[in-house]
Amino acid sequence: MQPSSRDQRLGQGLWQAPMQELPPCNFFPRQHYAVAPVSTGDALLLLGGSNGHLHFNDIWGVKLIGQGADATWQWSEVSPHNDGRRDLDGRLLLSKWPGRGRFATCVASRPGVSTAIYVTGGQGAFCFEDFWASEDGRQWYCMCQKV
Repeated sequence: MQPSSRDQRLGQGLWQAPMQELPPCNFFPRQHYAVAPVSTGDALLLLGGSNGHLHFNDIWGVKLIGQGADATWQWSEVSPHNDGRRDLDGRLLLSKWPGRGRFATCVASRPGVSTAIYVTGGQGAFCFEDFWASEDGRQWYCMCQKV
């Protein structure tokens, strides 16, 4: 007897899902990055991390294209790495969170309404205490410099 959807638990039956290897990508090897699922269930975001020398703030998405046996995964760059720029007084102006690893991220959404991506904490040149948010992964807002 199959349990009703009301009786099922998160992840129940996941072992029955077909496993597929993701296609190669040009931004690995990388460590200490964050991964967040997108609420549609057919995509993941990979954010930041390090190659052992540099800390990144780029964002990559992998999305399931197609259905059934013909379904394949496809990588795309959501937002390139950006170190910011200096103004005329030499101050660093950031348009997104500084590159980092070992940080927290999550994606929150209301179906059909909005999505928000959050980044906070982590390590780079120093330990970060900031909190950033974006609705699309391209335009970021520093919500708090010190949590």
